[in-house]
Amino acid sequence: MFSDYHTHTLYSNHGKGHPREMAAFAVEKGLLALGFSEHFPLPQEIVEPSQGSANMHWDQIDQYTKEVREAQEEFEGKIKILLGYEVDYLPAVDGQMRANLAKYPADYWVGSIHIVDRFRSDHESWLVDFSPEVFEEGMAEFGGPRAVYTRYYELIREFAQKYDHRIVGHLDMIKKFNLNKRYFDTDSEDYLSQVEATLDVLKATGKIVEINTAGAFKYIGEIYPSDKILQMILHRRLPVCLSSDAHQPDHVAREFSSTWQRLVKMGFEEVTGL
Repeated sequence: MFSDYHTHTLYSNHGKGHPREMAAFAVEKGLLALGFSEHFPLPQEIVEPSQGSANMHWDQIDQYTKEVREAQEEFEGKIKILLGYEVDYLPAVDGQMRANLAKYPADYWVGSIHIVDRFRSDHESWLVDFSPEVFEEGMAEFGGPRAVYTRYYELIREFAQKYDHRIVGHLDMIKKFNLNKRYFDTDSEDYLSQVEATLDVLKATGKIVEINTAGAFKYIGEIYPSDKILQMILHRRLPVCLSSDAHQPDHVAREFSSTWQRLVKMGFEEVTGL
């Protein structure tokens, strides 16, 4: 049986379903554990292209916490439920993020990169997974594909070394709009050197790399991370977990069985739990 540690609710402001609905579906699926990892609110000074629909808002966090804790009580003995957050790493406001996180204790955290520095003449934070158009706009301003993926992986390495977040979210999400290698070659030596350096840091810091099935339903049409990166993970014997990145109840544990069958054929033997 599986566990799913990367899920979102209506409190993400781009998802559907209350925590109780997600938990009930997870019980039906026979999961051992369900982790709620709502997008932790961004500092108020952060402006990004989604206009506030990318993360939970400050006036929602108490209700989110209340509903997850209620689900823990209701489904006790049927499934292990964890309260967590998916946390962005934002070097420019790192002190504020740390202070905010300290106010809201959680059972675990997923560390992810959605924002790569700033664009639009330095007025907005660049949300790299927002849309193909925004990705192209930011990439042109940032200096091209190589500069973008280099910075993306640098940011992952930085947060892995600075934070105790156990799980690394959607490791190669920078490829989301790179269908058919439109912008950069994910098999190139330069790209893979960035991945290798990142995996070495994740190994040294004891992180769990999630295998995120949501990528198969995104623009790129394949899970995060790619098969080539999975082989690199396997070679380093990094711990992994399966994650759905669900944004509605019926997406919980989506494609876990088929994905695990593929992973076993590659040589993976186990997933790591919290």
